[in-house]
Amino acid sequence: MSKSVAYSIIMSVWTLSSLLSLPSLLYATTITYKYADQGHRTLCYLIWPDQALGKSYTDHVYNIVFLVVTYIIPMSCMAVTYTWIGCILWGSKVIGENTDPQNHVIKSKQRVKSFLCYKCHFRDSFDK
Repeated sequence: MSKSVAYSIIMSVWTLSSLLSLPSLLYATTITYKYADQGHRTLCYLIWPDQALGKSYTDHVYNIVFLVVTYIIPMSCMAVTYTWIGCILWGSKVIGENTDPQNHVIKSKQRVKSFLCYKCHFRDSFDK
C-alpha cells in the first residue's frame, strides 16, 4: 500500500466519522427533569428540526445509518476477512516430513484458529 492510499483511507475515515457526529453537535440539547423530592436529572437529547422528541423521521434514519456505519459494515468486513484467513490456514497442507520449524508453524496456525473461534464467540455475544 502506498503512502497516498494510506493517507486517503485515513482521511476518509476521519471525514466519515466527523460527518457522522455532526448531527450530535448541531441538534444536541439538555433537558433537566425536576422531581418532587427536590432531586433533578439532566439528560442530553437530539432534538431534530422536523418533529418533537421521539417522533422524528430524521432521527430514525440517522440511527439506522449510524447502526450500519458503526456496526454492520465493520462486522461484515471482519467476518469476510477472518473467513478468508481461516480458509487459507485450514486449507494449507504440510508437504513432506514434519520438521521442528514446520511443527512450530502448525502450532501457531492452531493458535490463530482458536483466536478466530474466540472472535466469533465474542461477536455472537453482542448479537443476543
